[in-house]
Amino acid sequence: MPLSGERESFEEASRRALNQPLAFDPTERSNYVKSMVNRTFEYMRQGMSIDDIKARLPEFQMNYSHLFDMITSPNGFDRGSLDTMLKMLDHMATGNLTQHNASVIVGKRLYEKFGRKDEETGSQ
Repeated sequence: MPLSGERESFEEASRRALNQPLAFDPTERSNYVKSMVNRTFEYMRQGMSIDDIKARLPEFQMNYSHLFDMITSPNGFDRGSLDTMLKMLDHMATGNLTQHNASVIVGKRLYEKFGRKDEETGSQ
């Protein structure tokens, strides 16, 4: 760990992150997230408002706010991205993938899907 005021290099931070234990049980997290996603979809199919869903699933909405916002977006979302994230959780749960490697895979797939389009159109 760097001294006060010094920045840690990317390599040092990556090495340290790989050696840290997970702050959660991957199997429990995978099951929880999939369950909450399915419950959210079910509530939406029943015609519940987003505010009502938030009231029913406050912990999920607070702890996974980006995911919650994505799957409840009125503009829809990319189901392939969600499926990729859920598959990575499953791989972490079975010990086939570290959290770091799962994050890298998701990031690369999102870049391939969305980043290249932005570069081609000049968007940012």
